[in-house]
Amino acid sequence: MKRFRKVDQKKKMMLICGGGIIFLIAVIFLSRSYAIYQEKQEFDVIKGSVPEYMSDYDVKISLMIDGVAATSFPSRDSGKVFLRAECDKGANGVWDYEHWAPLVLNTTETRTKCKYQFVSKYSDSTLNGADPVLSEGLIPVVIDESGVVRKASESSEWYNYQEKTWANAVILSDESIVYQNNEIIPESNIESYFVWIPRYRYKIFNEGTYEGLTSVEKKEQMIEIEFENKDKVVSNGNRVGEW
Repeated sequence: MKRFRKVDQKKKMMLICGGGIIFLIAVIFLSRSYAIYQEKQEFDVIKGSVPEYMSDYDVKISLMIDGVAATSFPSRDSGKVFLRAECDKGANGVWDYEHWAPLVLNTTETRTKCKYQFVSKYSDSTLNGADPVLSEGLIPVVIDESGVVRKASESSEWYNYQEKTWANAVILSDESIVYQNNEIIPESNIESYFVWIPRYRYKIFNEGTYEGLTSVEKKEQMIEIEFENKDKVVSNGNRVGEW
């Protein structure tokens, strides 16, 4: 009897150990499967890591363009502009305009998640396609009546040539400083100012003669102007009434 009891106890121990191992494997498998499922459900991964100096931190980036999920970032000339980046775990997502790529700062934990959002660029219908083109290093700004300069959002109305609100831009003295939309840019960090002059054409109203005009008419003359984009054929009129 004692012999059979020892055998039974040994079988029980083997069954318990075997069952425990199977249970542990099942838990690990289910946990991993759920983690993969959650990752696929929540994020369309664009880039797996941040720049080299932070390569130890895994970053998952999702992308939205005009409110629709996308799998690749828009190109410089796509007409889309960076709106904002929202990151968890205290990280800060910004857009590197020089290299035209996402930049995640203050990453302290692994599996950080960032959502980058792009929207369509603002366009002034008055300009007929001759909207501002910002070269590398130019920062769009709005300047209020008191002279305060603020970083402009390219997705909202920051110029209106019908209302004589010109498209202004600046070059920074210290380009390493990143300003958010509507943030004040101090004069101390502005190297130079620029204003966008759209391509335009005008109608010839005389041939250079002012005979027969009164003194008032000589001083004031309405000149018809039309804005046009770079793809329009250049106007080469040389007579009154031509452009």
